[in-house]
Amino acid sequence: LSACGIGTKVPTETRTDGQAAGDKDVLLRMMQTLHIRLLGSFSLTFDDTELMGVHTARLQSLLAYLLLHRDAPQSRQQLAFLFWPDTSDAQAHTNLRQLLHALRRRLPQSEAYLEVTDKTVRWRGDAPFTLDVAEFEAALAEAPRSEGSARVAALERSVAAYGGDLLPGCYDDWMAPERERLQQQARSACQKLVLLLETQRHYAAALAGDGATGWAVGSQPCMGNIPALVPKPIRVTSRMT
Repeated sequence: LSACGIGTKVPTETRTDGQAAGDKDVLLRMMQTLHIRLLGSFSLTFDDTELMGVHTARLQSLLAYLLLHRDAPQSRQQLAFLFWPDTSDAQAHTNLRQLLHALRRRLPQSEAYLEVTDKTVRWRGDAPFTLDVAEFEAALAEAPRSEGSARVAALERSVAAYGGDLLPGCYDDWMAPERERLQQQARSACQKLVLLLETQRHYAAALAGDGATGWAVGSQPCMGNIPALVPKPIRVTSRMT
């Protein structure tokens, strides 16, 4: 016999959707932040530890796609075709299922970051994470709304966040236009920053690379490709007389 006795109705707790959502919010607040770098090189850091499991180009490409399109759920049908356009639908879906399984195994507390259903996959935007691409684009968006030193600071943050090309070791077709888009934005930010420093007659900062502006004239090692992006006519060296 149970301790409740025969015939005793055991009360059950019915949890509402709101309570379940509240539990998830508490879990998210208790979690460590996942730091993600996609520009220049790939890295994942969680709880001050670098995660090495997401080491293949295809895993990194899938993660990058979900991160860059985190504003909406992504159709599994679309993902399967995008990543395996030359295989049958059945095989593409099998490949996607296996890749998602591998990604979920390698991400810490993956259910907090990935929302996976039979039809869609979504990176949870409310999860505790940082993303260098998001930091780069946020600083770019802030610059036009600012004036004077605040605009310089926003542009400095954007160029500091841009560590290089988007996942240069990945060659999936979808990535080429994204990589070019970000590179064009970096070129524009670099040009605007150098011109703004010239206008404000901060020649020493522009030339010597004071603080985050250094990569604008090529002094930051991870941005070795940037000097070619800055047209010579706007360089400040010829005006330092």
